[in-house]
Amino acid sequence: MAITEYVELDRADGETVTALICPMQQQHLVDFDSIWKPMLEALDGEDAFWDWARKKRLALTDDRYEGVGSALLSFARQRSLDLGYGGRLGLHALPGTESFYESRNMLNLGYDPDQEMIYFEYGVLNRLPREESDA
Repeated sequence: MAITEYVELDRADGETVTALICPMQQQHLVDFDSIWKPMLEALDGEDAFWDWARKKRLALTDDRYEGVGSALLSFARQRSLDLGYGGRLGLHALPGTESFYESRNMLNLGYDPDQEMIYFEYGVLNRLPREESDA
């Protein structure tokens, strides 16, 4: 199942527009070549020369992103410890990602109607004192 999400973006003129984040499709590559690339080149945009077809192929076939989500959760938990929050961490899971957080032993606190997503938390990280854990 493809995950899509609507987000609100602020334009430079202060107006807000609704955008859709979704998996890259072939039509997006066609649109980039025919619409966006000429505009970026005219503005000397730094991403005008990116090879989006290659990026899509890599995203579909390369497993170099495997483990990134777990690494980010681990970093966030460590940062929580460093900041004195005891390892506490909370987040709203995008639809379809709930099993990822459950498999990382995050507590599922249920559906949050305000965010229209399920809320997950890590509580305080209880670590044994150094002398006890060395035994």
